[in-house]
Amino acid sequence: MTELLITSKVPGKLIYWDVPSYSLIQTTDEASTYAAYVGQKFTAKDKKICRFMFYYDPNYYTPSQVEIQLWNGDLTEKLETLYDGPSGGNGWQTYEITDMNTELTIGSTYAIVVYGKGANVYGRRSNSSVVEGHLVISTNGSTWYEYGTYDLVFKLYFGNRIITVEDLGYSEAYLLRIQYLEDDTWIVMDDEIHFRGDAGEEDDLPSQTLIPFRKLEWKSGHAKMFGVGIP
Repeated sequence: MTELLITSKVPGKLIYWDVPSYSLIQTTDEASTYAAYVGQKFTAKDKKICRFMFYYDPNYYTPSQVEIQLWNGDLTEKLETLYDGPSGGNGWQTYEITDMNTELTIGSTYAIVVYGKGANVYGRRSNSSVVEGHLVISTNGSTWYEYGTYDLVFKLYFGNRIITVEDLGYSEAYLLRIQYLEDDTWIVMDDEIHFRGDAGEEDDLPSQTLIPFRKLEWKSGHAKMFGVGIP
């Protein structure tokens, strides 16, 4: 592997993008839990959610259609429907959050809820508190029951799925290096150039030929991106 040598004299600033920026992962599986609404309170680690994974107990019926809902920490207001469509069946299901409107306040409490749209949702829970927040359920979406010593079996990923030059506050941007931190990482540049790699690998791009981009999109895995932005 060659060392990255930046020889360009372009008066830019270093761009750094870590995606997903944070994750909350709770996989302890000890007992079933069910209701029309099943969810988990959490503390926001970034301003956006890019993926939610939920485990449907394979011993029970799975709703054909679900909503993945975002609620405020007091469970008095539904802030947004993050996904509305097929449940995907039993076991682990992945819901990509592609167009989230709500901007989370980092450090504040929210709840992410799976609604069965007329049917019970059968999930799994732990018998101990593993992450910040706790299990919440409801039969009607207005009266909630909270279980402070239990956590839902779920995975929640924070960060922007897509970042653009305009988001970064620059008129131009150039990609320098991609560092892969997880197997099967996949990044797409400008809807057509695909970068893939496994944990420990890197793509060092030629510094003598600056590679411009307008948009980077995260598809899977975990990566750190380095570049140069021009005001």
